[in-house]
Amino acid sequence: IVGLKQKTIIDGVHKMLKKKRNWKHPFGDGKSGQKIVDILIKV
Repeated sequence: IVGLKQKTIIDGVHKMLKKKRNWKHPFGDGKSGQKIVDILIKV
């Protein structure tokens, strides 16, 4: 959380974009749609 000022928001975005993305995505692996289709095909 960076606050409400435009400059701090932009600085915060730039800081996050420069970081290495090695954290786990909080919403899964992004492949749930494909998994659902695969299950439906088998039914």
